[in-house]
Amino acid sequence: MNQHNFDQPMRQEPLGVIIIFLNNLKKWSRVILVFAIPYVTGTDHRISFISFLGISFFLIVAWSYLGWKNFFFHLAEGNFIINEGIFRKEQTLIPLDRIQSVQLRQNLIQQLLQLTSIVIDTAGSGKKEVTISALTQRYAETLKKQLLSPKNEPETLERVAEAPMEDGPLIQFTMRDIFRVGLTENHFKGAFMIVGLFGYFTQYSEYMGMEDDTLWDETFNYIWTILPIFLLVFILISVIFSLWRTFLRYYNLSVTVKKEGVSVKSGLFKIEESFVPLQKIQFIKWQSNPLRKLIGYKSLAIYQASPLEVNRKKAVNIPGCNATHQAIINHRFYPDINSDQEQYELKPERYWTARLLIIFVGFPALLAGIIYYFMDPMIAILPGLFTVMAPFFVIRYASSFKVIIGDKWLKIQRGYVFTETTLVEIHKIQNTAIKQSIFQKRGHLVSLKLYTASGCLRIPYINESLGYALCNKLLYQIESSKQSWM
Repeated sequence: MNQHNFDQPMRQEPLGVIIIFLNNLKKWSRVILVFAIPYVTGTDHRISFISFLGISFFLIVAWSYLGWKNFFFHLAEGNFIINEGIFRKEQTLIPLDRIQSVQLRQNLIQQLLQLTSIVIDTAGSGKKEVTISALTQRYAETLKKQLLSPKNEPETLERVAEAPMEDGPLIQFTMRDIFRVGLTENHFKGAFMIVGLFGYFTQYSEYMGMEDDTLWDETFNYIWTILPIFLLVFILISVIFSLWRTFLRYYNLSVTVKKEGVSVKSGLFKIEESFVPLQKIQFIKWQSNPLRKLIGYKSLAIYQASPLEVNRKKAVNIPGCNATHQAIINHRFYPDINSDQEQYELKPERYWTARLLIIFVGFPALLAGIIYYFMDPMIAILPGLFTVMAPFFVIRYASSFKVIIGDKWLKIQRGYVFTETTLVEIHKIQNTAIKQSIFQKRGHLVSLKLYTASGCLRIPYINESLGYALCNKLLYQIESSKQSWM
């Protein structure tokens, strides 16, 4: 790829055939396995099995080569255009102003071949619109810059090379940072994955000559005998699993806050590089847990325009932000947040606390009573303990919820054990809605919903008059603002 512009249709790098072949092999491996079972389980089918694998291999190679040969991309009239297809030709047009973010990715094979994938996300898409799997690093960076250029000015490799370097990264992870983030991860995720692997093992244990009932009985009897040791080992394995996942995902994490947005790059075997333009950010969330509070760390999630069912997947996550990082990022994204402008604080009414107590205390208590009287009293211990402990955490959680409203921004804080702070600019809100159940109506209460291009933010159980006043205020600011939501 020696061309310095994108006006002419271009193919991927020739080595991209290998990447496409591996992707197709992964996609079709299950189908091949299903058809190969008769050859494996039968007798005297070795030659037929080898022939079947050889034909399958040849077809995948041919399909991969034809897919590479018929894949073209270029820029024209403010659109990124993709032409692809072997028997059925398809053309995809992506307006540049609809592109939310562009990511560069490298798995282990791409690193060995010195190739890079470019992934393009657009507003309103429930999936990745375009993935180009085989570009050189320099060419991919040039294309990425061109796709995110607001004025769509011609970009060349020479101009990128001559461009001045940005300031150093705001966050640059060392092995010490990775260890601290991994050690303060949510280890429940790792524990659930381990339990899932154990369940998967027991599901297929019969193929290994073991009966499921025997396996479960012997395993749990043994675990119950050495319960303290088992819990200690289980916690240790969960922590090690979390450390390993953190090492793979956030190795060499680099976060650079630029004038145009934020750039994030990390990964060991799979390197991902994302750039989020400042104007595309819908809202951000600062999150923490008890372990990270001890070392002063918070995690940042940046949300862009996407459907509700995929907004979490499209969020750009940055762990291990200290107080200095938080102050710089908040000032860059929301410069008016620390000004002396007038601010209002709003909290849910006590009725919301009572409702949460009924849900998280009343129902479990009823369940514990039913289990105790009609089933095994020992089984009722767990919901009984939950009923005793829940009131403290429910009341703390409800009292922690508050909304701070500034002139141009809105902040929602909640959480006692796992804290969360959401920041959103008012002009990013696309619509508001007031919900009122029959129970809320009797107490003159309403719940307010704020709709953005990246999901819905909720303010529960506030005073009815205050809710309507806030809704009208936000609608007026949204309609009168000249700033674009993306």
